[in-house]
Amino acid sequence: MITKIILFLLGLVILTGCAAHGNQQIHVRTPTEQELERFLSTEGVKALAVKKYKDHAIILGDSSVYTLSMTADNEFQYIGSSWSGGPDRIDVTAVTQETPFIGIIIHRNDVLEQGNKMKITFADGKSVEEIMHHEKAYIVDHPLGKRTNSSKAIVEVFNDEGEMIYSSDINNH
Repeated sequence: MITKIILFLLGLVILTGCAAHGNQQIHVRTPTEQELERFLSTEGVKALAVKKYKDHAIILGDSSVYTLSMTADNEFQYIGSSWSGGPDRIDVTAVTQETPFIGIIIHRNDVLEQGNKMKITFADGKSVEEIMHHEKAYIVDHPLGKRTNSSKAIVEVFNDEGEMIYSSDINNH
C-alpha cells in the first residue's frame, strides 16, 4: 500500500511538473535592424517590404514571405514560404492562409508604372485603400486587425484617372 501511495505521489509530481512546464509561454520580440539584416543575409532574401509589429516583423521578398521574431536567447524564430512564377504577375500572399495582413508583390511593369491606388478587399468584405508610390511590394493590414483568409482577398489597382487596370478577381480566379 505504501508503495502504491509513493508511486501515485511520484506520478502526480511528474504530471504537475510537466503541466507547469507546458504552460510556459515562449517570449518573443521584434528583431532589431541589425538582426533583420543578419536574417536577410543568412537566408539570402532581398527584402522588398518590411513591416514591424509589437512582437514580430513581416518580410516580403521577391518570391517569399516571412514572419520573423527573436526569442529570449536572441535566436531567430520564423515561418515562411517561397514560390516561383513568371515575371508578369502580381502575387497576393501571406505566411499562413488565416492572417491579419496580406502581402502584395507587383512584378508587372505596366501596373508598377500606371498604378496610383490599390483597393484590397478582404474575405469578410472589409476593404482598405492604399496609395501606391510605384513600389513593388506592400504589406496591408486588415482594417480591424481580424484574421482573414488571405487567398480570398481581392486586389484592385487603379490608374490616375480612377480606371481599374488590374483585379486579382478577374486576372487570377
